[in-house]
Amino acid sequence: MKTIYLNVLGENKKNDILLVCQRLGVKVENIGSDSLNKTLLNIFAGNKVNNLNNIEAFNSQGSKKAPALYNLPEFMIFNGFADEELDEFLHAYRAAGIPKIQLKAVVTPFNIGWTLYELIEHLKEEANI
Repeated sequence: MKTIYLNVLGENKKNDILLVCQRLGVKVENIGSDSLNKTLLNIFAGNKVNNLNNIEAFNSQGSKKAPALYNLPEFMIFNGFADEELDEFLHAYRAAGIPKIQLKAVVTPFNIGWTLYELIEHLKEEANI
């Protein structure tokens, strides 16, 4: 199932995203700061993680831990989306006029063993934030 794991600041923005997701049949899971030091695999436990053929990813453990009082930014993590489905979601998101979320990632064999903190810091580095 297509699932977006996210942290969104602002109820209106969150509600707008939920409406787009509902229309497209996308499940939404909120992730809070209590998950910062968990690996993505542990966060997604119980949910099917698509497109992962590299068994080594399941054995890796995230090593970067969040500092105390870390401020969790807005982010979206996509799981179970085919390329065209991701494009469809992003188009619907923009068409709805929802303010941009800079930190976005797709679950991969390379990041599934990272902590949420590690992924966020990597995304911030890529976005020059």
